[in-house]
Amino acid sequence: MSPVRVAGVAIAMPLVLHGAAAFARHDPGYEAIDLGTLGGEASIALGINQNNEVVGAAQTVDGRWHAFLWIDGQMTDLGVLEGFDESFAHGLNETRQAVGRAATLDGSGSRAFAWSGGNRVDLGTLGGAGSRARAINSFSQIVGSAQTAGGAWHAFRWQAGQMTDLGVLGGHVSSEALALNAAGRAVGWSQDASGRRVAAYWEGGQAIEIGTLGGNFAEALWVNRNNIVVGHSDTGNDSSHAFLWEDGVMTDLGSFPIGGDSRALSVNILREVVGEAFLASAGEYQAVLWKPGRTIANINSLLPPFSGWDTLNTACGITDSGHVAGTGRITSGQTRAFLLRPKLGLANPIPGRAGVVNTFDATGATPFSMVHVVYGFQYGSVPVPICPGVNFGIRGPSLLRSIRADETGHAIFDLFVPAAARHRTVLFQAVEAGSCEISIITIWTFL
Repeated sequence: MSPVRVAGVAIAMPLVLHGAAAFARHDPGYEAIDLGTLGGEASIALGINQNNEVVGAAQTVDGRWHAFLWIDGQMTDLGVLEGFDESFAHGLNETRQAVGRAATLDGSGSRAFAWSGGNRVDLGTLGGAGSRARAINSFSQIVGSAQTAGGAWHAFRWQAGQMTDLGVLGGHVSSEALALNAAGRAVGWSQDASGRRVAAYWEGGQAIEIGTLGGNFAEALWVNRNNIVVGHSDTGNDSSHAFLWEDGVMTDLGSFPIGGDSRALSVNILREVVGEAFLASAGEYQAVLWKPGRTIANINSLLPPFSGWDTLNTACGITDSGHVAGTGRITSGQTRAFLLRPKLGLANPIPGRAGVVNTFDATGATPFSMVHVVYGFQYGSVPVPICPGVNFGIRGPSLLRSIRADETGHAIFDLFVPAAARHRTVLFQAVEAGSCEISIITIWTFL
């Protein structure tokens, strides 16, 4: 392997790839995409799949809400069930099967439906009048809630034309399943006759309690493929906070420092959580992000200037590659669904010391794309050979490493930095082949 020079010292490049990308210390930010409408003024995002395709509802020319599927800049109207006026899509799998609910304008009725390839299917009920579908996994299993013959709402699982009542916790009267993963674990809530609601999951045909953060209300809103659950719960102190539940332990994710409620709506394989939190100074909920080992971050602070957005209010889903779907307000004041695409960034080397192996992580890359990382010691402007019209911001850049990003969009490698590099300040920059997206410069002085 050819040596490279970091901080003026020739070194070899031992390469160790990591499966988990838990090293980033800063966020490079996002590009915010307005998903548009179906001819009306407003749209809302309600779900996203791992292909970064989004479902939700958008207003048509006549002001009614119709379920939509958004793929690569194109919004498709999923229509409504016969006998209903509006529709909302809540879930989407990777084969573009969507699920949701049809509704009447006066709010008197709702019916769960599935959509696939232009066809809508009425999923029926559990013997009562209403139903609503919330999520669908890669095996076309659907969960939601439906009314029984006695009028109670119960969580259901639907597969191959059959709706099954998932039941309630012992002594409870109602329940709802709000999400499920590929392994078939469904999560949601179960409620007793007094109105006490607890987060719950269903496995093996049995309802199991997750609990609360000390209050009398909790809902589990999402579960990832590692069975990590997020949601929100009363704390018992006149507040409701986002939580993360893993291996039987419920953790309070907190809210903004000055207080206020929060909700966790989705978690990806990297344990990155998105949702919403009430910002008292603005008097409204705003979209937020929790990363492992870090406090709450307002996603609005990660948008570039003049993004066209006034406020991002809620983040409903995050993919393993870090794309975020949600709903916000554009500068003209209209409500719009959005998709956030992570911008390419390069985290500070960890641990940032000379004489040891350091981890370098280029984040926000297109999954499986090739990323080139260069270094130098002075600012300058040098053309990127593979990207006409794109320049590095480093004079005389040298290639540090070319590496392929993983499925989460992280390009990670380990590199020994010799002791002679101590107190040297180095400039680093990354560029993605194909898209030619280039990161901002990372500046680091090795200790």
